Amino acid sequence: MDGFNTTGHRVTEFDQCYPISELAKRISDYDVVVNSLPSNDSTYHIMDKKVFNAMRNGSCLINVGRGSTIDQKALLEVLKQKDITCFLDVLEQEPLDEEDAIWDIEKIYITPHSSGNSIHNEKRKTELVMKNLLAFINDEKLENEVC
Repeated sequence: MDGFNTTGHRVTEFDQCYPISELAKRISDYDVVVNSLPSNDSTYHIMDKKVFNAMRNGSCLINVGRGSTIDQKALLEVLKQKDITCFLDVLEQEPLDEEDAIWDIEKIYITPHSSGNSIHNEKRKTELVMKNLLAFINDEKLENEVC
């Protein structure tokens, strides 16, 4: 399992880490992309048309980071041409307008972005994501799966 961070520095849980500047160049290597980026000036719309176009057909994008990291307009445009499944827990605009075109895209699944406040949430989420990624890789049952 690989990861991207600011500089590409080594992180224990990952086999390999790359600098975020190489995202568009390397994203086609992955079937599943989990975005957990924070919102700041350097991450605004970092997942843009170039990145989405570089993703392979049949891949999956999961966004549990911040909505502003994904250019939703570009995503909708690219999904007309590519087979990418998206699970979005966060969106640029929340709550999402009832008339927004994103509701009509069958390849997009939206979760409610609802979690309680706790000093332990980040650790719990990270542990659950890592556990489920390993279960997915090993074709095992996922915890908290929504069908």
